[in-house]
Amino acid sequence: MMKDMVFAFFLAFLAALANASSSLLQRKANKDGKNRHLMLQPIWLLGLGIAFVSFALQAVALSLGSLAAVEPVLALELAAAVLGSALFFRAPIGKQEWTSIALMTAGTVGLIVALNPQKRDMITIPAWQWLAAIGLSAALIAACCAGAWRIRRAEYRAALLGLGTGVAFGLGSSLLKGAMLVLKQSGIASTLLSWQLYAALAASIFSFWLLQRALGTGKLVASQPGITLADPFVAIAWGGLVYGEKMSGGFAIIFAVAAALVLSAGAILLSRAPALTHG
Repeated sequence: MMKDMVFAFFLAFLAALANASSSLLQRKANKDGKNRHLMLQPIWLLGLGIAFVSFALQAVALSLGSLAAVEPVLALELAAAVLGSALFFRAPIGKQEWTSIALMTAGTVGLIVALNPQKRDMITIPAWQWLAAIGLSAALIAACCAGAWRIRRAEYRAALLGLGTGVAFGLGSSLLKGAMLVLKQSGIASTLLSWQLYAALAASIFSFWLLQRALGTGKLVASQPGITLADPFVAIAWGGLVYGEKMSGGFAIIFAVAAALVLSAGAILLSRAPALTHG
């Protein structure tokens, strides 16, 4: 069990690095492509391929570890993207960036340790619970999109779309966890026929589309906090309420809230890093 969790954390970290690499390659394609269509650029296609690798790494990590433990690790993608910008775009990395990365890392580790979520492989989830969880997640995404459509100010629109994107990513990851449970219980043939797998793929594709809308609406500093933070928090809620993952209670909840605040502060500060928009 412990070996599985350690390997799950390792794969989740690799998935975060892959996501960051994909984003950096797509940024470079946008910068260098000028009037060329993105899909005709090898570097953009490479970034897309790495995104699929990240999806596969995340799937394996979710099959080995709990949803509420694996997803917060993926938030470190933002830190990896900032550090990668120093290599791709020769962006300056200063005291603010290192402080923010330290806060994000400490907050992520603290949140996982405090909650100490335990996975459950053999569970039966009733249809109403699936419908309720998916419905609530979809309603939150729709509310963010509707609010963004009604607001004129670009920064507020970007913030709402970023929040909706983060929730969509969290929904996709949570559904992917469901597909991995089918794999554990019934094998690969049943997984390939499961609605959870294709719902997860659909949610991921929609998330990617909404991400482009969020990034194109306003400054990155407005949209990035929601993109980074909503995903793990949605996953933690799904882990506890839908998949029945046991988590620590009592004083551990206070520590978990404090760690979540530290993680959030680090993500918000890091979203303001010049390295993210350099080049």
